[in-house]
Amino acid sequence: MKNDAPGVDSLIELGLPFDTLTVRTPSGGWHLYYASDTEFCNSVGLLPGIDFKSAGGMVLGPGTTTHKGVYEVLHDLCRLLRSPLPWRPACARLMRSASLG
Repeated sequence: MKNDAPGVDSLIELGLPFDTLTVRTPSGGWHLYYASDTEFCNSVGLLPGIDFKSAGGMVLGPGTTTHKGVYEVLHDLCRLLRSPLPWRPACARLMRSASLG
């Protein structure tokens, strides 16, 4: 989530909880990490302020330093929060409609 986009509203719409591993990017965005046994395609702009990375997608991890700054852990957990089941079908529908449009 970044660039003043309503990413928090989008996460709430998807039903995703916030208490999972969270990293602040140098641009002020957030990376929230969830465990899932379902593979999804990567998607940019899934909802306003939301990019989605899954198998084969890349993000810079916590502690990474670039010329723009450091990726800092905001909320650290011993394990990743499992993504809630109601979210999975909603995300799959959004990705299908994005690939058809």
